[in-house]
Amino acid sequence: MAEETELWIHQESAVISAQSHDIWSFSPEFLLSTEIVPNHWECSRASRTQSTVDIRYGPTNWRMTESHLWIDTWPDCPSGTSLHLEGDPITPLMARRFLESVPHLPSRRLWFFWQISALVPDPLRWLFDNFSPREWPPGFTAADLEIEFTLRKDNWAVQMTVKNDQMERNTESHNSLVFDCFVSVPTDQAVRNMIPSTDSWTDRVLVVEQAIKHLCERG
Repeated sequence: MAEETELWIHQESAVISAQSHDIWSFSPEFLLSTEIVPNHWECSRASRTQSTVDIRYGPTNWRMTESHLWIDTWPDCPSGTSLHLEGDPITPLMARRFLESVPHLPSRRLWFFWQISALVPDPLRWLFDNFSPREWPPGFTAADLEIEFTLRKDNWAVQMTVKNDQMERNTESHNSLVFDCFVSVPTDQAVRNMIPSTDSWTDRVLVVEQAIKHLCERG
């Protein structure tokens, strides 16, 4: 039996797309006054341009444009040991609180995103062995490879990109397979339907991890 692959979570995000986010009302004060972020968190950065608002609050980063809000955390931890607040995973909790504070948002879709690495012997060779022709015409040299594909599970779509890169685990750098994974219901939704979707965060990351382990262990 193949040895189980240890997965490492580098980034977790919730992405809320909208026909138009109110970037001029989005601020650290908004996040605090609506009780989206807890009052013991510190706002360490806030910047604004004509098109983007960027706020660092506690372990979360909020980046809003007119069409997208990214809520990011960088756990740097093995799978299953992510950041929590009051017993709940932080990222979907922040997404839920934001959606509850803007019930009339002209919304489109809620995305979950994970960047996850896996350690396999010779990751670049693994990519070529599994996704590239065995031979190329004379004069061609295969130098790099990045693969993108879409999976479906239940009513959810998983868009996955796989590449080879150096990634850190507890400050140690490793040559790794890196999986960038977007998960969503592939239809536009109203806020009232997006809010319950935040409860499926744990189920969705398990689906992503199952797919990654299947690839790594079975090729």
